Amino acid sequence: MYPKDSEVGKFKLLMYRGVKDKSTHLHEEFASDPGDYGCGEYWTDNKEFAAIYGKVISKVIELDNVYRIPKGQVLPLIEEYETCKMHLGHEKRLEGATKLTNMFKEKGYSAVLTVGYENPNILGLCIFNA
Repeated sequence: MYPKDSEVGKFKLLMYRGVKDKSTHLHEEFASDPGDYGCGEYWTDNKEFAAIYGKVISKVIELDNVYRIPKGQVLPLIEEYETCKMHLGHEKRLEGATKLTNMFKEKGYSAVLTVGYENPNILGLCIFNA
């Protein structure tokens, strides 16, 4: 169960996360990067995709106030907040991801969901820290 496009609602689904040791060359707070659509824990419904990021763990994620970002708005948000512009450096990407996270949290969202951003039909969930 998860929200429809552009809606906020309940989320409950078995999800996977690839975990590894924290990076020493990017930023001590993150294992890979600050996050394309916000700072938080990233989960997916695709076990093979999760394995790209490390050892796979799984759990049923159950949350309220999850916002499903419309597919057509994911890339414009990433562009606006500069979360994927490698040439700007890691600190600038972290700054953008933090601003994007704060914007979502100010609206009361506990997490954001994308469908088809990483790969067609793959769900991506970013759970924000409290």
